[in-house]
Amino acid sequence: MIETYTTEDGLVLKLKRVTQVLLNAVSERVKQEWAKNNEPVEIPTFTVDEGKADAQRFQHRVTEKGNTLDIKDDPKQTRINRIMWDAHKDALERLASAQQEAQAQAMFMFGIVCDFPEEGEWTAQLKFAGLEVPEDPIEKRFAYLWYYALSVYDKKMLISILEVLSLGKMVKPEQMSLFRRRAASAMDGIAEGIFDEAFDALDEAADSRRELDGEPELSGGEDGEGVEDTVG
Repeated sequence: MIETYTTEDGLVLKLKRVTQVLLNAVSERVKQEWAKNNEPVEIPTFTVDEGKADAQRFQHRVTEKGNTLDIKDDPKQTRINRIMWDAHKDALERLASAQQEAQAQAMFMFGIVCDFPEEGEWTAQLKFAGLEVPEDPIEKRFAYLWYYALSVYDKKMLISILEVLSLGKMVKPEQMSLFRRRAASAMDGIAEGIFDEAFDALDEAADSRRELDGEPELSGGEDGEGVEDTVG
């Protein structure tokens, strides 16, 4: 299946399938790197019959029916277990974000082909930001796309499309067309939500400013309808 994507700035990209095996390997690499840096990504363990010859270690469990964190008559160890478990959950959340970004970078590096200028404004921007301009052509194309050519909208759309492309022939052309339309519609909905939150924040800030200045709060419908004229 040959797919293309046109960015918001009109750049035409040719999209290729990146295998799920590679993406899984990328995620595992990130996890191993985190483990080497002593991030608590592995499930915390506890010892049964500590100090004895037949002592064994088991992974902690937290289920709806109970957990192994809370130790009866040992609040100190319970507190330690809870701290370890919370640190583990936090590490997993941060790891998931790092893995998603690494997978996205892999998809953009190996799943997108396009023409791009060897030098120009984009290389100047990277150097100004203290970023190295790669010499390898594949890495250089990735740097052009990741840091310069793609908008937030483009990146989110491309990630969605490339994830579906990784399924190969399991996805039919008509299914891909339907998916792209729905993805674009979903992105529009996300943008509307962001704008609504931004406008609400502006309204709250304006109300707070009026309270500080001792001004009456405006009320009424849209476009100022129903607002009383307080100027006498």
